[in-house]
Amino acid sequence: MKEDVNKVTALHIATEKGHEEVVKLLLNGFIWKNENEKLIQYLMKENYNQETALQQACEYGNEEIVRLLLSVFGGKENKSKLIEYVMKENNGKATALHHASYYGYKEILKLLLNVFGGENDEKNLLIEYVMKVNAKNSTALHFAAQRKKINVTLLLNVFGKEEKEKLIEFLMQGDISKCTALHRAAQIGHEEIVKSLLDVFVGKKDNDKLIEFLLKKNKHNQTALSLASQQGNKKIKNLLSQKLTKATK
Repeated sequence: MKEDVNKVTALHIATEKGHEEVVKLLLNGFIWKNENEKLIQYLMKENYNQETALQQACEYGNEEIVRLLLSVFGGKENKSKLIEYVMKENNGKATALHHASYYGYKEILKLLLNVFGGENDEKNLLIEYVMKVNAKNSTALHFAAQRKKINVTLLLNVFGKEEKEKLIEFLMQGDISKCTALHRAAQIGHEEIVKSLLDVFVGKKDNDKLIEFLLKKNKHNQTALSLASQQGNKKIKNLLSQKLTKATK
């Protein structure tokens, strides 16, 4: 469990470098001695950036190492510790989920979300986890909206029908530039992601919220529509214009 002057352990280094076999050896050193409590303490250790080995594995896309680290916690007896581990934030308030979303690692995103079971308490924690903002006020959705549609879908699917209000709150969240995920997707030109975000709003009962969403402005006074126009993306511009016209009729 030794660490250097930067609070970096051998596990941090092995995880960052993607050395899966070394990670196994380090973990097995505790397992063979039946020192499960010490093993969990070791996993929880944070470096100078307040990052755990899990956060590093998610940042560098080491899927098999993520699986290894999560599997250490075993069954229900350590479930609360596992959730605590997954929800940890670094000194920039970023979680492992932020890292996986930022770099577009679909399988890692699934692993993190699947930590939480279907029980009410865990479902509430899952929604809290997905809605977490980092130091720049960005959610995992802000990052996913700039990458892959499947990752956006995974995050949106966390919310059931009974959590519709929370889901809309999630979509409305602005980052440090007051940009929503819709701003980010429209600016980059991800038409399918724009559609996915708009599809959350269903029927006339959601019209007011849809209009609010479409008219939200970033700190430069730009809507998603104005960003799409600025970037010369006619398909997204037309899609947003049509949605706004239909909702305001």
